[in-house]
Amino acid sequence: RPLYLAVACEELRVFGEFEQVLQKIHDFADDIPGLFEQVLIRLESDHGEWLIRDSLSLLACSRHGLLEAELLELLQREDEAQLPRALWAPAYRSLRFYLRSPGQNQEGELGFFHQQLTQAVERKYLLRPEAQIERHRRLAAYFRKKGDPKDDAEWQGGYPRALDELPYQLAHANADTEYEDLLATPEFVQAKLRAFGPQPLIEDYDLRGPAYQAATGSASNSESLKLIQGALKLSSHL
Repeated sequence: RPLYLAVACEELRVFGEFEQVLQKIHDFADDIPGLFEQVLIRLESDHGEWLIRDSLSLLACSRHGLLEAELLELLQREDEAQLPRALWAPAYRSLRFYLRSPGQNQEGELGFFHQQLTQAVERKYLLRPEAQIERHRRLAAYFRKKGDPKDDAEWQGGYPRALDELPYQLAHANADTEYEDLLATPEFVQAKLRAFGPQPLIEDYDLRGPAYQAATGSASNSESLKLIQGALKLSSHL
């Protein structure tokens, strides 16, 4: 059980009471889900429940992870431009072992290093559908503002990640009308084509495909979206 051993060793490394190490080992859960649950409880105790809950649940609801700068802006409190690094830095040091590396230049996305940690976060913080929807709506509002800062539907924000994340967030926030409107907006379609080419955009139209519809009872895409996707598929082969 290499994953179990790696997580257990990391928890022992940060455990500060040498005299209690044997008891700590004895108290470890017997399986990975239980061990990750203990990790989350420890992180909450060390850094505050709200910070761990919000940061990890937002990462879990992102499409491909979040940049550190994005996460700090999403975690901002009232009258702040972003969460102060003095609050974030200690939490990030504790989380770093469990997150995908952002790379040497620190400009890559943060994400979970193992799917079982994602599942533990979902069980602890996102079990209620309304909790998931709230996070997706929060992310959708954030990326809409980044991609369309003037709120004029011109999509001149110069922020390609917003074009990638927003359709996913709207689809998972049950924001059906906004999702349809976005993917039928010529300016958005053109901006995403310029940034990523046709295939990622074509995939956006499948975010509410048969599997999603079966799970949620949602209606299928409108005929107009099906026509746009069909045209994109044809043009991608030219």
